[in-house]
Amino acid sequence: MSQSPREMIPYTKHQITPEDEAAVLAVLRSPFLTQGPVVEQFEAALAEKAGAKYCVCVNSGTTALYLSYGAVARQDRNIFVTTPISFVATANHATYFGRIAFIDVSPTDGQWTPSYSQLSIDQPVVLVPVTLGGIMVNWQVPAPLGSSVVVDATHSLGAASIGNADAMCFSFHPAKHVACGEGGAIVTNSKEVDTLTRSMRDHGRNGNRECVAPGWNFRMSDIHAALGLSQLARLDQNIARRRQIAAYYDGAFTGSLELVPHGTGSARHLYQILTDQRDAVRDALTEEGVGSQIHYRAIHLHPYYQERWGFKVGDFPNAEQFAARTLSIPMYPSLTDAEVEYVASTVKRVVEESHVKA
Repeated sequence: MSQSPREMIPYTKHQITPEDEAAVLAVLRSPFLTQGPVVEQFEAALAEKAGAKYCVCVNSGTTALYLSYGAVARQDRNIFVTTPISFVATANHATYFGRIAFIDVSPTDGQWTPSYSQLSIDQPVVLVPVTLGGIMVNWQVPAPLGSSVVVDATHSLGAASIGNADAMCFSFHPAKHVACGEGGAIVTNSKEVDTLTRSMRDHGRNGNRECVAPGWNFRMSDIHAALGLSQLARLDQNIARRRQIAAYYDGAFTGSLELVPHGTGSARHLYQILTDQRDAVRDALTEEGVGSQIHYRAIHLHPYYQERWGFKVGDFPNAEQFAARTLSIPMYPSLTDAEVEYVASTVKRVVEESHVKA
């Protein structure tokens, strides 16, 4: 049996290189810590990566969602339709502009698909698909004419393309593919969305620095942008390593564990298994030095959504089943081959032992 490493192998881990440090130091020594040229450089690189005309960098992925929702919301388009399987930020900010509606997911991968999308709404909506774990979701679901699409692609930088969505949002939290500490971005092909979100992140000011509407200071600093731009240069390499790790896990687990399937184009932000003994497996893995995480608790079962919006257990049974069974295991580019092998053998053994005990 493999021996447990001396230190816990976390489920995710950011990596800072000497090149990253040099990029940040260059900004610290420059005249601009914020509102300088590096943010614009980062925006241009992100827009190109996502196949978009425009990019607006902000201070978090949550802010990116908030500003995007505000840019597409209308009095006759203020119902936001999303999945219950996401981080709460996906739904939280929709409630500032209208009401939230959920559609159930596939119990095997936590994703919505046209066959699971039963929209009984006869007015335009804002669809908010979520690329859970890096899986590219189909957002061509039946929806009333005039609906908008804002994609929560916070797990999918490097694999997500804007397509015909009105906006797509990324996150640069340390758990993400590009880790700025905090940060986010909106990419879009809409000049209107670009203008509105760019103004709202900067106190509601226009290009002449005139305040045309109430706004906020949601800007990204050049320090964060420098770190992001440096990390973006090795994004493709890091995704390739993630896919390599996933392929090893697939080979070790196929036939013995239930896995969340990913297509070939996945950004592989997460590697998730499904087990009826999820909590016991997670506790056992912790004892063996293997970190894990749950992605996610079903949003509609959080107290706010039950008390304020009236959702209850049983409303979205597939999502509830997935949320109770999913477990994310270590997945990040700097995992060594020895760590990957240890994780794979330990996860397989612990899950199999949990089935025997059950």
